[in-house]
Amino acid sequence: MSTDAQREFSIVIVDDSDFTRKHICAFLSKMSFEKVRDFSNAKDALDYIALKKVDVAIVDVVMPEISGIELTKKISEKFPSTKVVMMSSLGQERVVMESIAAGAVDFLQKPLNEELLMDALLRLWELKVKED
Repeated sequence: MSTDAQREFSIVIVDDSDFTRKHICAFLSKMSFEKVRDFSNAKDALDYIALKKVDVAIVDVVMPEISGIELTKKISEKFPSTKVVMMSSLGQERVVMESIAAGAVDFLQKPLNEELLMDALLRLWELKVKED
């Protein structure tokens, strides 16, 4: 993925953990991603996605009010061009299967491995290029 592509790739991070959001944002900034927004709750993220074109949503499974699974279902139904990568410290097979069934295209275990996150974003960029 070129630096120009990284500048154009729009990413939303949704996690109620300030630490996790800031860590991912800092990593993506270091990797030259410029269109990155983060939200502590699903409602604000959905409102943003409704207004802006978002390529990828990185979503935590466990969140208050609206779970990551429910958010993924809503994104998949209303904004199918936005791909969802789920993340959770709950790596049980059931959680992974629920995430995929809800529409997630990938699942990452917390704490996030930066190399695996970049691999997931690269796969999604290649998918986007094929779809465009």
